[in-house]
Amino acid sequence: MRRANPDDLQLLKPREVAQLLSVSGRTLATMLASGELPSVTVRRCRRIRRADLAGYLNRQTEGETLRLAPAAPREPPAPVNEEPPLASADGENVPF
Repeated sequence: MRRANPDDLQLLKPREVAQLLSVSGRTLATMLASGELPSVTVRRCRRIRRADLAGYLNRQTEGETLRLAPAAPREPPAPVNEEPPLASADGENVPF
């Protein structure tokens, strides 16, 4: 019988993994359902092995499943609304 690696025995709750990845519970559920992030079921509770989470993060940094959204086009800066120059009583512009 093969002995389990101690890293394989460290199980995380989905809520913990969602917090670590800074994603919503719904996003994590989608990742688990699609198999993007492997999980195990203990009785009726879903758990994620710490080693599987580490593998997922390694794949992300290697670019295997990294999907970047296209960069939004940059708009030119809005024009600055300048006030008209001050005029003296005789109608000439007054320097600041």
